[in-house]
Amino acid sequence: KPFTWTGPSKRFFVPTLSFLNCRNLRLRDITLRNSPGWTCHFAMCDEVRVEGVQLRNYLFAGNSDGFDVNGCRDVWFLNCHIETGDDCIVLKSFPNTRSCERIFISNCLRKTMCAGVKIGTETWHDFRQIHFSNSIVTGSGRAFQITVLDGGAVFPPNAHDIHEIRVLCEKLRQRRPVARHPRGHEGRDEGFSHILHRT
Repeated sequence: KPFTWTGPSKRFFVPTLSFLNCRNLRLRDITLRNSPGWTCHFAMCDEVRVEGVQLRNYLFAGNSDGFDVNGCRDVWFLNCHIETGDDCIVLKSFPNTRSCERIFISNCLRKTMCAGVKIGTETWHDFRQIHFSNSIVTGSGRAFQITVLDGGAVFPPNAHDIHEIRVLCEKLRQRRPVARHPRGHEGRDEGFSHILHRT
């Protein structure tokens, strides 16, 4: 039985797959199942293409992120089906990595108890040119989540043609005032269009 949100706390499993400092990486037409922790972690990678991947985790498994993209650039997620108990696709930047840039997510079906796409929580470097399109998010409490705690700037992502089905709460909800970034950047509500919300 996988570790669940109702199970013991402070348990952490290493990712099922982990790629560090890779270039021209292709992950295609495979199925990943029942990861006890993060399923697939990309760190400091360039030119990554994830296409036609089926990722199916237990929907109540804690800390079972689908794909964690940590300080990577030129990453494509295409035609993927992702079901997991934690966030489906997470963009991060740890202190020992770098900015996340040119991330493209398109034609993906995501089912989760958490976020369909999340930026953060680790945000030590900037996030630029993030694009989501033509995707469906179902069963989620939020299609998008942006959590900035560590000083990096999130430049407005571009999201369009996103469909939410049977969500548990509002897709975009500001939980605290947007603070001025120490380097002068400010959060802005722009870059989102054609978002369909159905319950």
